[in-house]
Amino acid sequence: MAGQPLSLKSIGMRLLILSNKSPYPALDGSSKAMAALFEGLVRAGVEVQWLALNPVKHRVEAERAEAEFRRAMGVLSPQARLECLCVDARPTPLGAAVQCFRKESYFTSRFHPEALRVRVEVLLRSESFDGIQLEGAALLGMLPVLRGLHKGWIAFRAHNLEHRIWERMAANSLGLKRWYLEREAGKLQKWELDGARACDALVPISPIDLAGFQALGYAGNAHIAGFGIATEITNKEPGVNLRSRDPVFVGSFDWLPNLEAVDRFLERIWPEVHRRFPERRFRILGRGAPERFQSVPGVERISEPADAGQVFAESRVLLAPFASGSGIRIKIIEALAHGCPVLSTSVGAEGILDRSTAFVQLAETDEDWVKQLCTLLEHPASESVSNEARAFVSDRFDRDRIGSELRAFYQSLSPSESRDPHPASP
Repeated sequence: MAGQPLSLKSIGMRLLILSNKSPYPALDGSSKAMAALFEGLVRAGVEVQWLALNPVKHRVEAERAEAEFRRAMGVLSPQARLECLCVDARPTPLGAAVQCFRKESYFTSRFHPEALRVRVEVLLRSESFDGIQLEGAALLGMLPVLRGLHKGWIAFRAHNLEHRIWERMAANSLGLKRWYLEREAGKLQKWELDGARACDALVPISPIDLAGFQALGYAGNAHIAGFGIATEITNKEPGVNLRSRDPVFVGSFDWLPNLEAVDRFLERIWPEVHRRFPERRFRILGRGAPERFQSVPGVERISEPADAGQVFAESRVLLAPFASGSGIRIKIIEALAHGCPVLSTSVGAEGILDRSTAFVQLAETDEDWVKQLCTLLEHPASESVSNEARAFVSDRFDRDRIGSELRAFYQSLSPSESRDPHPASP
């Protein structure tokens, strides 16, 4: 109809996304977060091309990744593509030692290899995009190449404040390790802030991360795009009476904060809980779970769950005893989406809740952890608490709403406002 405003979905938008690992198959929290955002953007009408590094540590079969990408894409965006670029970004003691005396952190320096630069140059010389989205701080090293060839906007999607993870690990370390982690944290803080300022927009994953960037001095365009979930799946769970009372931890143990959290819990909290409830088992599920966990009385170690959603659907409490890390814990949102309550530290619940509720209870000291976990084991959450958890996720973390709002934000960015095409490295 004449004079009627054009809907966002009818306005074409082409987006190039660069990431340091493939979003498919979604093996851990960060890849799930990337996959969820992709699906939300595609369902909002954005045409996406995804160029993902495929490092040894997170190596996936390219054919499987692309097949899952096409399945998720469905008929919504036939032009969407995923390309996995095999690289070797494994850390080495020599590499860490050498990079220690350079300005850039060793964490980020491994993720802008020459192979990626070459592929990006070929891609941008042959195709045009409205915008480019960099998934995580590691990709900020690509900015000089991108600015030289791309005239549109560039957004930095921050999964967390990476330097905070290193600061918190340093605070729990001693000696040379502490010195090294503190040094890397300082370099990462500067890298993240300079990188955010060199982009046209910052897209943090939670309000607490945005506040963190702003406290450091960031004052540019920003839009919060949290982890999204297809909330229609949360209405098919069994009743709480059919769930196991055994507490669970789910997470990949190639991420140091997960390993640190479980080691601390097993040493300082679980022995007393197990003494009071000898019939209960603490189930630890995740890729790379150390064999030593199995030797702790009352612990059941499972190397990798076939379906984390099924685990949450069958459990009455997820434990998140984190003392370090940053950003949203995807597993907490997934657990709540399946009606599984959570016992967490305030660090673990960052970006989700900042106070105790019926479905997310917070504990800080060892004594509080023992007391609250024992209470949950003796008096498990009710069906109404599970329903509250699902409703919370549906209201705050709906994938399609997050994708649509991010698309609208990107549509508001003017190409003419993009930064200097030849910036210094962040």
